[in-house]
Amino acid sequence: MGKYRTLIGAGNSSSLINYSINDNPQYTGISYYRLKQTDFDGQFEYSKIKSINIEKLDNSHIEIYPNPFINKITVNADPTELQDISIFNTLGQDATAMILRNKKYDNELVLDVSNLKPGIYYLKTKTTAKIVIKL
Repeated sequence: MGKYRTLIGAGNSSSLINYSINDNPQYTGISYYRLKQTDFDGQFEYSKIKSINIEKLDNSHIEIYPNPFINKITVNADPTELQDISIFNTLGQDATAMILRNKKYDNELVLDVSNLKPGIYYLKTKTTAKIVIKL
């Protein structure tokens, strides 16, 4: 059986309002999502069902060092995990174009992050996201 979460709406509005919620499923496979909008009078409507497939790698352990970092950061992980590396600032802006990649081994990636401003970032691999700090 699924779990339900409730967000309180803004009420009547003539402008577009975006809502979001993060889900952290504890299992792999296909998860199904839909929205239920309930009006003040109790009437409700369901959205179309959307599905996502969450893949779990056998070896999804990620090692990132040094953290905090200055100009370079090393990521050790399964090669499949390293296929999709991106970095975002705390505002959710994609800063991936500002990093240079240097692959040493199949399971090790060295990132030149000298173009990033000091701050907190989210380093995302194929299935994992970690907080990293640039000094």
